[in-house]
Amino acid sequence: MCVIHETEERDYYCRKCQSQICKLCRNEEHKGHRTRPLSAFVNTKRRELLEAVDNIKKGYLERLKGTLSEVTKQVEEMSCSVESVLSAVMERAEQLKREIDEIRDQLMEDIKSKETTALLYLEKVKSVLNTQLLAAGSCVQYIQNVLTLGTDRDVFSVSTSVDEQFQEMQNGKPIADIEETKIEFEAGDLRTELLQTGFGHCMMRSSGPQRSRSVSFAVGKTRDLSIQLVASFEYAQDDADDECTGDESVHALASTSTGEAWVCCGWESTLLTLIDNTGNLVKQIDIEARIDDVTKTEDGCILISCLRDYSVKKLDKNLEISKLFKMPFYPRGLAISADGGLLVCMTDEYSTSVLKDSRRLVAKYSESGDLIKSFENDGNRRLFTRPYRVKENINGDICVTDKTSMGAGRLVVLDEDGNLKYIYEGNTSNGVYGRSFSPAGLCCDLNGRILVADSNNHSIHILDKSGQFIGHLLTREDGLNCPHALSLDPNGYLWVGDENGCFKIYLYL
Repeated sequence: MCVIHETEERDYYCRKCQSQICKLCRNEEHKGHRTRPLSAFVNTKRRELLEAVDNIKKGYLERLKGTLSEVTKQVEEMSCSVESVLSAVMERAEQLKREIDEIRDQLMEDIKSKETTALLYLEKVKSVLNTQLLAAGSCVQYIQNVLTLGTDRDVFSVSTSVDEQFQEMQNGKPIADIEETKIEFEAGDLRTELLQTGFGHCMMRSSGPQRSRSVSFAVGKTRDLSIQLVASFEYAQDDADDECTGDESVHALASTSTGEAWVCCGWESTLLTLIDNTGNLVKQIDIEARIDDVTKTEDGCILISCLRDYSVKKLDKNLEISKLFKMPFYPRGLAISADGGLLVCMTDEYSTSVLKDSRRLVAKYSESGDLIKSFENDGNRRLFTRPYRVKENINGDICVTDKTSMGAGRLVVLDEDGNLKYIYEGNTSNGVYGRSFSPAGLCCDLNGRILVADSNNHSIHILDKSGQFIGHLLTREDGLNCPHALSLDPNGYLWVGDENGCFKIYLYL
């Protein structure tokens, strides 16, 4: 019944107010509103609900049942799969045991062989000594008998004949040399991480989209990595630095094994700064030349490319600066190769415009500054437009981010002899913004995967060493904003510096 007109049934529906009303309300409070008889409205709603229920039964409920069936199937398959994997692990362990037993047996044979050789030598020395001992003893015994029992004539005769022999023995007649021989065992390098690498690792694979993720891998690719943010901070400009221009882009970054990193922020900056993993300034050195890139040598020194100075400088462990090389062109990205050489990106002009006689190359120098080789052309084709940053992968590949225009670029990968292997021009699937691929800093992990910062798309791409796109390691959803510089330290921490002077440190596994 109507709450206003208590004797009237609410037989109408007001569309504007979305309520039931009586015929008197329809002509008073709801006059001018669009209304329908309640029965007609209910019939329409009934039909819509029936259609919705039917759609849900045929659609959503069926998908739920199908998914549940698939999950049930996967549960059953998981047991079989795990049993197979466990068997593979056990077989791998048995294989390694057999290989270790074989190595042991070979070592035992080698030890026995060395023992035989040593014993033969010692027996030979022993035989010589016994011969010398017997001869000397016989001589002494004979003389003693003559002295005791012989006549004067006998003693005189003997003294004349053995005088030389006695003289040799009294003066230290040479005795066979004895070389001390030991058989020792020197244990090899059996660090846990080396054993784990040689033994193998477990991977979990997914054939569907990852809906809840910490690492944004592409559909259908391996998901055997995890990444966890452990620190985030802004670059703290030194208050005493009155040359600050407001540009704090992190363009040079070299992390260390001690939880610190050498960085340069701001394209006009001459300051090389050591910061810890909380953003605190540890040291700051004025290189007195504009810094483009930095890299760390095996002995802990820092090499710095100075663009406008046409040089590579060295900061030693005593914080002394010296000019290491004079470059023929503008030096950009730097990297230390496995054999101790230095890879340098070089351009004759800053522009991405390339003329017939333009020089755009990556060169490799020895520690003494001698040019070993340069990579500039693949046959008649240029390899680079403006090579920017470089890293050597674990398989010897030379990975170079190449700027092809303002705001766009590509990854060029060469083998160790400079032959072109592949070119990666970006992948903007999986939720990134679809702008031009703009690669900047890069690094390679212990498995040969290549990580590339894409500042335009606020993401870090990850590729396997054959150039196949695995996915986006991090995106803007993970808090990235214009990532530029990357560095992976020996402890597995990934440092990311962006174009706004911010740093993020991730535990990368």
